[in-house]
Amino acid sequence: MPFRQLPNTDENRAKALKNAKEKAESTDPANWAIDAATKARIDAFLPDWEQELTERGEALSGQTAASATEDETMGETQMYMSHFWQVFNFGIEREKYSASDRAYYQAPVNNSEIPWTFTESEILVWGQRLIDGEAARIAAGGTAMENPTIDDVIVKYNAFVAAHNAQSTAKDEYDKEQEDVEDKRPEADDLILDIWDEVEFTYRKDDPPSKRRKAREWGVFYASRPGEEPENGEEPPPPPIEP
Repeated sequence: MPFRQLPNTDENRAKALKNAKEKAESTDPANWAIDAATKARIDAFLPDWEQELTERGEALSGQTAASATEDETMGETQMYMSHFWQVFNFGIEREKYSASDRAYYQAPVNNSEIPWTFTESEILVWGQRLIDGEAARIAAGGTAMENPTIDDVIVKYNAFVAAHNAQSTAKDEYDKEQEDVEDKRPEADDLILDIWDEVEFTYRKDDPPSKRRKAREWGVFYASRPGEEPENGEEPPPPPIEP
């Protein structure tokens, strides 16, 4: 026998509430399967719930776009920083620069390995060290690096810093919107439970198939058990994972 299954995604919560609202508004109040007070609760809550879901979706879209921009600028910055180190090391081999000059960049003097910049924090640290170190080395009389110049690196580094900050802000905004939805979710679940309990109580004297058919019109969802043939009007069960 099919069993009642409450929504387990936020979108299906919205769908359940909307179905109940639309059914009530297309039915004579004398024939409602829910209390008038419950209908008033739906009217008050559903617009806020849908707005929170919209805002969360917009925030997620913004975070996704910001992450893509950060990834792009991150790759370019890594490349320019790597090229700076490589050319600088070539210059040491040609004795254009001294190995001791690596100290300006806070890098090991006797180690030609390029510092790791695989993470955002490593790029931020080593990028600033390159910028400060090159300025100090030139101020001490050193020959400025070329191909790339430190200005070339700065352009890419600043673009990455801006994108990184924008991504961090976008993530914070999405986290806030997600928390807003989570705060309202218990109220949504409580309201849906009341609606469905009232609907099933209204049709409690009908035979089970008839009760389920009428209840479905109010948004109540029934899932078939394994091996059962779906009843008319049944839909596939909602995804089990909460977004």
